[in-house]
Amino acid sequence: MTMRVSRRIRFKVRDFLNYTHRSTGGASYTRIIDSGRRLKGTIVETNFDTFRQGANEEGIHETLQGYGLIEEYKVISYTANKQGALKVELILSEWTFDLLLNRRVLTIHLGYFGLGQGLERRLYDLAKKHCGDKLWFKIGLDKLHAKSGSAQALK
Repeated sequence: MTMRVSRRIRFKVRDFLNYTHRSTGGASYTRIIDSGRRLKGTIVETNFDTFRQGANEEGIHETLQGYGLIEEYKVISYTANKQGALKVELILSEWTFDLLLNRRVLTIHLGYFGLGQGLERRLYDLAKKHCGDKLWFKIGLDKLHAKSGSAQALK
């Protein structure tokens, strides 16, 4: 049996909050709407090499493109006070959907959602990116600090 796959994703906010180990208090249902706004407004800009005939001797042409993460979001059902969302629908951008279909995104361990601070999550992201299928990677403290984006002192 084949399941139909779509760019359209509909989910109950409570299920999302539980899965990502977030509070299921009232404010979380309001913040999910803010999350939709941020996702809609987030642009990923990337440059990559593509093969094009006549671009140069090697046929390589560097392309710069910007993509949105989602195309749209919609609140399907509201909380009783109409300030939060109980059910949400997202439509992924074609770029995001294509990356997912072609397995060109890194997966994350469920424990990621238990990490308490943004810096902890960023360090996880860096380790995941640099390790790939290796057990470890080596990086200097100065470089790690720069890549983390932390404003904290190096110590």
